[in-house]
Amino acid sequence: MQTDDQGEASVGGGPRTIGRLLGASLELQATLAAIVDAVVPDLADWCYVDMVRPDGGLERAATAAVDLPPVEALLESTRRWPNGPDDTGGASRVVLTGERLLIPTATDEHPAALAKSSEHLGLLRGAGYSSYLCVPVRAGGRVVGALTLVTAESGRRLEASDVALAQDVAARTAMALQNAELSREAQQSSALLDSLYDSAPIGLGFWNRELRYVRVNDALARINERSP
Repeated sequence: MQTDDQGEASVGGGPRTIGRLLGASLELQATLAAIVDAVVPDLADWCYVDMVRPDGGLERAATAAVDLPPVEALLESTRRWPNGPDDTGGASRVVLTGERLLIPTATDEHPAALAKSSEHLGLLRGAGYSSYLCVPVRAGGRVVGALTLVTAESGRRLEASDVALAQDVAARTAMALQNAELSREAQQSSALLDSLYDSAPIGLGFWNRELRYVRVNDALARINERSP
C-alpha cells in the first residue's frame, strides 16, 4: 500500500483507493470488509477491525487474511474468549489509551499477555504472527474501535513508517462509520416523517407538475374518498 498524489491510501499503487471505497456502499459491513480486503496483502498479512460494544468490550467487525486457516482459528478464539470491558491488552489497550501499539518483532510475551486460558494461549501461539500494529479508530471525538495489522507468513516486519498509513486507513474506517450513522439517522427521520404524514389529522398530499396527486395521507384520502 502507498499514498497517491492526493495523499489517499492507495491499494497496491493502483487507481483504486480506500477513499473511493467509502462511496461505493452505505452498508457498513460491506464497506468495512472492502477496507480490510484492500489492506491485505500490500500492507499486512492479516487485517481486522474491532468495534466497541455498549458494555465497553470489543466485537470483531471485519477480517481479511492472505492465509485463512490460522486466522479462522483466531476468529474462533475471539468468539470463545471475547475482549471484555476489563481487558487491557492488544486492541483493548489501544481503545483504552487512544494510542497506537506497534510490536515490530513479536515475542512470546505478547500472546501470553492476551491469553485467557492455556488453550487460548496455544491458539495465539499457533497463529505464528511475526509483527503487530494496532491503531485507534476515532469518530465523533471518541475512540469507537481499533484497526489491527498483522504480518505472519510473509516474514516482513511492520515498522514506524507503516503507522501513518495504518492511521490513514483507520481514519477512513471512521468515515465509513460516520457515513453509516448518517444513513441510519436519515432512514429514521424518513420513517418518522412518513408516520407523521400518514397519521396527520388534516389532509396532506403531494402533487406532480401536472397537479395530479402522487401521494395522499389517510385524512385526505377520506376527504376525497380514494385510497392513499
